[in-house]
Amino acid sequence: MKKILCAMIIGISSLFAFSATAAAANATENKSAGTSIKAPRTEKYVTKDGTPLVFHFYGHASLAIEIQPNAFIYIDPVGTQGEFYKEPKAAAILITHSHPDHLDKTAIAELSKNMTIILSDRTSSESITGKQPDTNEGHMSIETIAVKSIGVPSLDKEAGVKNGNSTENEEKATCMAMIPGQSATLSINKHGVAHIGMMTGAKSDDIIVKIEAVPAYNTTKGHLQFHPKARKDCGYIITIGKSRIYIAGDTENIPEMSNLKKINVAFLPVNQPFTMTVEQAAAAVKTIRPKIFYPYHYGNQNGQASDMKKLTKLCSRYTTIRIRGME
Repeated sequence: MKKILCAMIIGISSLFAFSATAAAANATENKSAGTSIKAPRTEKYVTKDGTPLVFHFYGHASLAIEIQPNAFIYIDPVGTQGEFYKEPKAAAILITHSHPDHLDKTAIAELSKNMTIILSDRTSSESITGKQPDTNEGHMSIETIAVKSIGVPSLDKEAGVKNGNSTENEEKATCMAMIPGQSATLSINKHGVAHIGMMTGAKSDDIIVKIEAVPAYNTTKGHLQFHPKARKDCGYIITIGKSRIYIAGDTENIPEMSNLKKINVAFLPVNQPFTMTVEQAAAAVKTIRPKIFYPYHYGNQNGQASDMKKLTKLCSRYTTIRIRGME
């Protein structure tokens, strides 16, 4: 009888252990599948002229800069990294390139409102608007698009207009297609409304934001197809309050980085084969010398993060490195 009772106890214990293990495995699988989205981490930053900013770190390449309580600039918002339908609407949205971990038209639509300004590379612009942007390098292509039609196939957009579904009162965003070397200036008021250019009659509490598109591409043999130079993907330098914030996009440590001067904050990707190795990122930091360096986009193809301890050791003599869970 004792033997039978012991066997029953062992069996029940094993069953509970198996159930706990299975539950843990399912939780891990769900987490890796992106079913659990964390709230964004935030960090305050004060620009050189005293303008208070807040960085919002969602994950991977998705982040935001809060320049006023109601004024947000989002960079590469993607739904697997944040519940953007719950987030404040965007004054501006920056898209570096058309890969799905950077371009999510649903997230863009969720964040857009009337007069939101979307700045993107040419490939992403075509995907967002359904229209091929002007390829003249001396001209910046600008399209107005109904917010509700962002991400809708171009044929459906045209049909909607023909059927009278598009009205003058609907919310419309502006999409600007950029290539490296071009820049735009935005004037953003306290209500989070952005205007292109420095507006006459701008109020003293309006914030002027300059956005410069810079190159982003691969240089390593065998990796050139990921981000070809000819496609003209973009990184961005965002100047607010005399501080220069460099969002590198998907790139390796390219020669053009030597032209980047007086960078106060840099976001650099660290995940080969798609972007930089730890050593390449350290070399880029040594070249750029940002005051603050945030590694981002540092999850590797095998699901493991790049070696942040090694990166910290290599970079600490050149910059202040801050790791904020942006794998």
